[in-house]
Amino acid sequence: MRITMFNIVLVFFGFILNTFFREIKSRGSHNIPKEGPIIFIGAPHANAFVDGLLLMRYSKRPVFLMIAQNAIRYGHYVGILARAIHAIILNRPKDLAEPGKGKIFLDENKADPLRITGINTEFTKQLKVGYQISLPREYGLSEVTEIISDTEIVIKKEFKEPNALEVLTQPGGTSYICMPYVDQSNLYEIVFEMLNAGKCIGVFPEGRSHDRSEFIPLKAGVAFMTLGAMAANPGLDVKIVPCGLNYFQPHKFRSRAVIEFGSPISIPPELIEKYNKNGSDRREACNKLMTIIYERLKLLAVIAPDYETLSVCFIIFTYYPIIN
Repeated sequence: MRITMFNIVLVFFGFILNTFFREIKSRGSHNIPKEGPIIFIGAPHANAFVDGLLLMRYSKRPVFLMIAQNAIRYGHYVGILARAIHAIILNRPKDLAEPGKGKIFLDENKADPLRITGINTEFTKQLKVGYQISLPREYGLSEVTEIISDTEIVIKKEFKEPNALEVLTQPGGTSYICMPYVDQSNLYEIVFEMLNAGKCIGVFPEGRSHDRSEFIPLKAGVAFMTLGAMAANPGLDVKIVPCGLNYFQPHKFRSRAVIEFGSPISIPPELIEKYNKNGSDRREACNKLMTIIYERLKLLAVIAPDYETLSVCFIIFTYYPIIN
């Protein structure tokens, strides 16, 4: 076998993982197809760096991780390692975001829920059509479709969640974030090319690491990548392999970790047909695929207080399989 920098880096990080963790248990690797394009989706995304390393180490196939450009800014060596493992660099709008000036609110005296009003805002300077505004604590996100003035804009999708409505109607309004539009066409071209070549890509659809016991909202990019690649190449059969990650005392030296691979998800042909129609049909196809992905990830994200309890759960699952 030809020794490459990819292999050397993988061996090096394998040593690091085995040193830090007392035990790493891998389950379900037989579910991974031995050939053909795969998109691995991992969750919950507890550690920005370790999650990807575990996926690369135990997938038994070369996996090219999707890494945010912002992560490379942590240091020069991170960028070197990202290039060594042939990572796919992703520019995210939120990494280019800036705090919005002033406050925004939803004027209850106006009948239009798509019209957002500002206090001491500078919408004409900070926003453009196609930009997005984000509410605090990820309460909501919507695209700007029209900039009327420095203090008034129109958004594409109204904020309906109770938390979003609460902060938008509170006295004095709420802070917000301005997120620019990022053209991802080059990224999709790279992904499509790799999938067409039968390679494997690793994605963490939550978009950022966190320490919550439940998932944070999944980003739909993985659905666009999968359906887009298969729509562009009708003979392509992309499989999505869900991957559950569990850590026990993750910040403690010599702790334990479990990585479990679920059975591959086959893409229903009707979703590809809908995707090809563009517009609302395309969004519906992506939403349906994201629902499938979410449900399959939930089966693997077993939250247990300790390693022994999780082991008992795995034994139960072995003898009483969960049926979709």
